[in-house]
Amino acid sequence: MSDVVLTFFCPVTKGPIEWDTPHDVKTLVTHWSKSVRLPCPHCSSEHSFSFREAYVEAVITRLEKQAKAKPAPAGFAVLERTK
Repeated sequence: MSDVVLTFFCPVTKGPIEWDTPHDVKTLVTHWSKSVRLPCPHCSSEHSFSFREAYVEAVITRLEKQAKAKPAPAGFAVLERTK
């Protein structure tokens, strides 16, 4: 089983806070509607983040990286997300 890296951002400094979490059904069921509290290496406070939002963002980012590394088959369009 592989881990997924969730990235949160400090609301004070905007610095990234990464959290490795298992990539399995049990973890998703346990944390999906909860917040994650993490110590911040940037401002030394503790921050609370939505697990669901960070997980979805991590999966989308992983899929985008995989798509860029592998060209689309002939006849298929490559879609890119805009923020």
